[in-house]
Amino acid sequence: MKFSYMKESEEQIQYYQFPKILLRMKLSQNARIIYMLLYDRSRISQKNKWLDEEKRVFAIFPLDKLSEESGICQTSTKKALKELSENGLLICKSVGFSKPKHLYVLLPDEESYIRGKNETDENKAAIKSESQLSDSRDDDCMKVVKEASSKVIEKENINNNNRVIGGKGKRKKEYLKEMDYSCEEGESL
Repeated sequence: MKFSYMKESEEQIQYYQFPKILLRMKLSQNARIIYMLLYDRSRISQKNKWLDEEKRVFAIFPLDKLSEESGICQTSTKKALKELSENGLLICKSVGFSKPKHLYVLLPDEESYIRGKNETDENKAAIKSESQLSDSRDDDCMKVVKEASSKVIEKENINNNNRVIGGKGKRKKEYLKEMDYSCEEGESL
């Protein structure tokens, strides 16, 4: 990759808009990056007139693509989405079986953020109640994340305990039960 100095006549490189208020909010860097990407995708959706029945702009951004574009692993991307939801900056809404979720990027109001935390807390409560009313099945982004991650851990534990060890045909948990971990005085494991 070759780099050069910026000159008066140079064209600008492509960039994302980063809302300044995100720097004043208690968010992780990953959440800020994810918000910036979702905000950009929402602006494209706005230009393409992707509106719901209430004329609100929504975006669709599959997790794997969001993770790839941000350079953040999927697990961290899910955590960032949860953080954005908890801070009232994102609402995920299921729209039907086998359909991608609609992502509603909410715009922070700088004035209310400066005035105090109470108004943002009221806003979060209003957003949460609105999302619960809109779809009772699975409106919260992180409900899916928690269930999925616990299923992965459970599956890994089952796979690890049933793994065949050492050519003797014994399963790992059977083998570990037979192991003697006791030691005499002065010995170490």
